[in-house]
Amino acid sequence: MNTKFDRVRDAVMNGDPAGASKACFPMFCGFTASDEWDKCIELIKSIPYDKNDVYFYVLMVLDALGTGNMKEALKWQDMLIAMRDEAKDDTPRKELLETAVLWLDVRIPRIDNGKLMMELSSLYSSEMEESVRFGRLCPTAGSPGVLRGAKDVSDWGRKHKAMGNIMKPMIPSLFEDGGKGIWELFLAELFYEKNDLPAALENIEKSMEAENIPIRFACLCQKARILRIAGSKEESQKLLDEAAELIKDFPDRRMGESLDAVRARCDIETGSLESAKEYVLKNSQEPGDYCADKMFKLITRGKAYIALGRYRDAISFFEKLIELSKSDVRPLDTAECYANCAVANRLSGNNSMAREKLHKAVKITQPYGYIRLYSDMGEVISNIIDGMPDEDDLYLNEIKNEADKFSRQFPQLYKFVRNSENVIAGSVKMTGTEQAVLLLLNRGLTNNEISECMNIKVTTVKFHVKNILKKLGVRKRNEAVAFAKKLGLID
Repeated sequence: MNTKFDRVRDAVMNGDPAGASKACFPMFCGFTASDEWDKCIELIKSIPYDKNDVYFYVLMVLDALGTGNMKEALKWQDMLIAMRDEAKDDTPRKELLETAVLWLDVRIPRIDNGKLMMELSSLYSSEMEESVRFGRLCPTAGSPGVLRGAKDVSDWGRKHKAMGNIMKPMIPSLFEDGGKGIWELFLAELFYEKNDLPAALENIEKSMEAENIPIRFACLCQKARILRIAGSKEESQKLLDEAAELIKDFPDRRMGESLDAVRARCDIETGSLESAKEYVLKNSQEPGDYCADKMFKLITRGKAYIALGRYRDAISFFEKLIELSKSDVRPLDTAECYANCAVANRLSGNNSMAREKLHKAVKITQPYGYIRLYSDMGEVISNIIDGMPDEDDLYLNEIKNEADKFSRQFPQLYKFVRNSENVIAGSVKMTGTEQAVLLLLNRGLTNNEISECMNIKVTTVKFHVKNILKKLGVRKRNEAVAFAKKLGLID
């Protein structure tokens, strides 16, 4: 079989850099997150490029997005736009450049969803031969959904019937495999967020006709979620197993990562801290300044921080994600980050900040009536609402009622008990004074001896010892010394 990499390599060997770039197209869903893509890009970037090669510029935008470098992606996109503006009208090159810019515009985060609809319409209206030359669109970007996939289109939810009238005629031409199941999957996710589970289940059943693997994968994950909330946990698990089987030979690595995140969320809801620890350890990389295809996984990481009692880490992490999701015009993701930040603040004892963050989240989602974003965080959300001045608000009351139901269904969610088994190596941060006290504890000194040695009060020593025990999740001084050695904090 002659692969894209084979064609790229042949073009490079023949001294044809433009041919090497063009050999990557048309792209299939998931290609830019595959091992083959990595090899193609590495080879193409190793040779001088043709400055007039439109396909090379498109590749550089996609490569930058894949590495989370939005500044670099916009640089290459702006060069493409300049080339388009300089090209002569009514020429094949002008048409190619216009299509390239449109094709990339629906992928990068500097357009809101109103402009996104216009860009999709323009792409649909353009010569389809030109559009298909680059490849059809994939709305999931490897995530387990389309509502918040390659784009967060959750603000289409207020007028979804009108949006359907616009989108449904375009879907077969714009997306792979005729776009089967895409709109039904969108509606299933939408109705789930609105807490209309019967309508969500009805549409998810229709979406299961999808033939495209990324879409079918997302359908299985969403159906598993709906059934889990409906009480069919065993059937939900079977669907996730089916999703794993579906993607095991598919080249898009992002779907495997998304499935790991889905399973981690399920485990966190049942109080499995081991799963949360494992997820954090496997996903410790910085998000970069672009994360459309990573947001679901990044939010999962933040949830794992909360589950492990690492509230400060969770708060700072979600604050970073809030800024990223705002810049990418991702309203529902922004709201979810605010809500998780509220949960972390509440659990850390900062109730006023928890109310402030939840208020910001609700302000985003209230026009659309989204409920489950909050209710699926259970008891903590309910407790925050109890302390809000407008707690008699009908929208907040509905969220609270569903959150109370969820907490009865998943009572172990965020029921963290700190002990040494829950502490992750590398996650414990000691202050300079605590480190000094810990070293003296290792020498067997008493509080009075440490006080004299460090020239501080005995009460201050006791304060630092208490903090050390708390951070290490132990009760005794000798346990603290032993565990600190295990973590490499002292020799």
